[in-house]
Amino acid sequence: MPRLPNRKERATKATPQPPQRPLRRGSDLATATLTAQQDDLLPSRPTPSVSGASTSSASERDKTTRTPDQADTRAQIAKLTKDRDEAIRRSIDAERIIEALSRALDTAEAGPGMTADEVAALRRKHDRAVRDLDKATEKNKKLEADYKGAVEDHKRALNDLSESKFSIGAMERRITAAEGEKRKVTAERDQLLAERNRMLAFLQGKHPLPE
Repeated sequence: MPRLPNRKERATKATPQPPQRPLRRGSDLATATLTAQQDDLLPSRPTPSVSGASTSSASERDKTTRTPDQADTRAQIAKLTKDRDEAIRRSIDAERIIEALSRALDTAEAGPGMTADEVAALRRKHDRAVRDLDKATEKNKKLEADYKGAVEDHKRALNDLSESKFSIGAMERRITAAEGEKRKVTAERDQLLAERNRMLAFLQGKHPLPE
């Protein structure tokens, strides 16, 4: 008759773990520090508490995987916002310069006081300021498009994180259910083994069966 494993051998057997699903990464942007205001944008999804090594490994994987994506996209958004605001400020300054030059041209052309060369130089300065304003406007449009793209990347990263957290939670629930079922089956098997041992002892004449 083959030897059945004793309790110590049964306890040392490793519990099989389901394969872990790799978390998806978001946009590959430069790593930076999270801001408190943007932390409010994070979706919150409850995750069941599970004891054991499976829970701690899933939590560590969640922390180490989600932080760079959020920090990267938020830092890029902050930088693009700053650049966009600076471009708008420069556009406003350029418009004020053009208005001042236009008034000076109107005054010079309306009456005496400036030579033709001075008026021509003033007009060239005015035209150059207009060209600079056009360049600033185009740059501002590009910055605005980059900003919107970074915001979309950030939203996608948050969606990926939400899906990953939901998948991890479902996996942890399955692990918990499997561990509970395993404990139940182990208890039933131990009971059957105890009954079998009593029967063997009775058949060998060592112990009588209880009434």
